[in-house]
Amino acid sequence: MKRRQFLQMSVALVGFAPLILEAKNIQSLKGDVKVNGKPISEKTQIQAGDVITTGENSQIIFLVEKDVYRLGSNAELKVQGKNKLIDSMRLVTGGLMSVFEKGSRRELQTASATIGIRGTGFYCVVEEEQTYFCTCYGSTEVNTSEGERIIQATQTHHKPYFIDNKTGEFSLPPPDLKNHTNEELIYLESLVNRQPPKSFLENVQYPL
Repeated sequence: MKRRQFLQMSVALVGFAPLILEAKNIQSLKGDVKVNGKPISEKTQIQAGDVITTGENSQIIFLVEKDVYRLGSNAELKVQGKNKLIDSMRLVTGGLMSVFEKGSRRELQTASATIGIRGTGFYCVVEEEQTYFCTCYGSTEVNTSEGERIIQATQTHHKPYFIDNKTGEFSLPPPDLKNHTNEELIYLESLVNRQPPKSFLENVQYPL
């Protein structure tokens, strides 16, 4: 199978949400999703200051400028910024995958860490006892609540960590990626007419 065919198949495989919306902001929607406590509609425009929550078997993918966010089931995300633009997020619970425009700087807060993000694709899931964070590509700086710091510069292909929510200690997870795939990252980038960095794509194993 050629690389172009693989990319087309990737988009098809991860475009699993049943309702595709024409609104500029929201790209796909599944299940029980609320913004500021109110059920979402096709006309909802997510912006800085909003709180997005999802129920069981639910998901939303939305855009803000050239940044793309995919929030999974049983999640709560608070977004902050100025002039309707998001520059910081607080993931209270659940899983978030995002891809950002090159050069942009964002900040993600969780129960156990504050993470500086620049031109990055990442996946994070906050659970009761631990936080899983993966720098899929790009640059991040992770500062835990206990003062530990890990700087990941120009990561090219997935660097995950577990962070203990009580102690702030880092540990390495099993080698298999947790609840996210290369295909999903490629799909999110395609929504803003981008691809992941060449250095990332060189490490993707395409089917034969």
